[in-house]
Amino acid sequence: MMNVCPVSSRCCSRFLFTLCFGIFLLSLQTLRAETAEEIALLKAARAYFSDDATPITPSEEKLLRKIANGLTADFRKGSEEDSLANAARWGSDRIIRAERLAWLLARAGLTSQLVSQGIALAGALIHGKLDLSGKVAFPLVAQSCVFDEPIDLSRATLRYLDLTGSSIHGLRAGNVHIEHDLSLSAVQSDDTVWLLSAVIGGDVNCSKGFFRGTTPGALLFDSAKIGGEVRLDSGVFEGVSGRRATIDGDVEFQFGKFEKNGFAWTPWAVNFGSAKIGHDVYFQAASADAEVSLRSATIGRDLLCERSVFSTEKGTALDISNTEIGGKVSLAEGFSAKGLVDFQNSHVAHDFVLDHIRISDKTAINLQFAKVGTLSNSEDSWPERGNLSLLGFVYDQIDPKARPEAGVQIRWIHRQGDQFLAQPYNQLAAALRRMGLDEEADTALIAKNIDDGRHRKNPWDAVWYQGLGKLIGFGYRPWNALFVSFGVIGIGAVLFGVGFRKEIITPTSDAAYGTVRHSTDQLLESYPKFNFLIYSLETFVPIVKFEVAQYWIPNANRGAAIRLGGFVVKTGGLLRAYLWLHITLGWILTTIWVGGFTGLLKT
Repeated sequence: MMNVCPVSSRCCSRFLFTLCFGIFLLSLQTLRAETAEEIALLKAARAYFSDDATPITPSEEKLLRKIANGLTADFRKGSEEDSLANAARWGSDRIIRAERLAWLLARAGLTSQLVSQGIALAGALIHGKLDLSGKVAFPLVAQSCVFDEPIDLSRATLRYLDLTGSSIHGLRAGNVHIEHDLSLSAVQSDDTVWLLSAVIGGDVNCSKGFFRGTTPGALLFDSAKIGGEVRLDSGVFEGVSGRRATIDGDVEFQFGKFEKNGFAWTPWAVNFGSAKIGHDVYFQAASADAEVSLRSATIGRDLLCERSVFSTEKGTALDISNTEIGGKVSLAEGFSAKGLVDFQNSHVAHDFVLDHIRISDKTAINLQFAKVGTLSNSEDSWPERGNLSLLGFVYDQIDPKARPEAGVQIRWIHRQGDQFLAQPYNQLAAALRRMGLDEEADTALIAKNIDDGRHRKNPWDAVWYQGLGKLIGFGYRPWNALFVSFGVIGIGAVLFGVGFRKEIITPTSDAAYGTVRHSTDQLLESYPKFNFLIYSLETFVPIVKFEVAQYWIPNANRGAAIRLGGFVVKTGGLLRAYLWLHITLGWILTTIWVGGFTGLLKT
């Protein structure tokens, strides 16, 4: 009789128990898969495609079974084979024919799971053109899939669409209606994604994707209505257009690379002209090798272009002309534009910031007829001379960080080049005066007149702009003329005092002399006495009368003789000539300082 080892017997019993339990679980799983909805869906599919040689393939049967139970049909193997780069080696066990998928999507009423969950698959190869033109009222999720022909969603209706990580040959979705989100994150598309006039209730996410277009752009949102945000981050985009689109949320271009697609009639990399954007627009660390346009757009909040590089071979690098911005504009933190930054006719409710811009000889800024709240223009961000346009530019105040000093801001104005425009100076003065910096404002207006004088060619203009006007700060320093007047009066007093002592200044009438104690030619005591200071003041200031000047005058026939060239002149004649000059200077200087103090000469 053979002896049986008790240990071996127990091991065999455990093995048999495990094996039976596993078979039971597999059987249970099989039984669970055969739900009524699954059976109905498989039966309907086989009946519809009964004329085909292969109505339903094993991979398609897997798809039908999974979605009938509200599960994701995942064909991924968890290896390097799942990479889209290896899609050419994918076998038949991952292929889903596009017409089968389209039939399934168009017949959602076959199963309640489809109505509630939609269709979700991953790692499949969709063979053929997926045509979903029409009404699809449930979600479609196809992640990490490969579509070997274009997708057509024209005029379709979906709850949401998720193609995350998939490879497609373009997407035609004009007039599509997606109730919630559209995810094209990490999508690779070698043809245009058309979303013209699309209506999307949620977000559009195109981050980390690669989009190439064979038409005038790789991503076209023109005239679309998007209820959430649009994300174009960290990807490569050969032309993005959202002209006349309405976007309720943000538009983000962070870390993205935007390129011209090679069509001569589309010289832009990004074009959201005339778009209406509810929140912010972010260009953070983005790059573009052609024009970025937001021309005539409306932005509800801020436009932030920071650490981004926009360049173009010629023409405009960043076009934000005729744009309404409800927040601030920031071109800062290493922002670079090799080309024109066109801000003409735009309005910014709050700050316009130029700070730490990387300037090149190709950087030009056009601010003509733009209006902003606060100007913050750091000196390290000014373009080179001749590359700045300021005509009509209006701002309420200057940020203290940008040094609201006339001398600094005048140098900013001079970056316009060798031309004179009065408006930038007047605008600077008005902003400084609103800030309570009246002295700085006057300095700005004086600089305006000096600059104006440099550009005038008429010799008569030099009398004012190089002489009298400059003397009184063109009406803003009238006390300068007053100080000069005091000096002239003092000089006159000295000269007239010396002349009187030398008997060069004599009475104007012979009646001043008479016989006093039998002596003739004596000055009558009743004759007005001479006072050199009063005489100088009265002859200098028009209209003022002290009853001295009319009684005394330098006598040209008195004094020592002096030879001047070929002429012999007496010192009395010289003093008479000085009196004429003294009177003339009085009229001129008095008129100037009176006009200056009353504001009549301010220009």
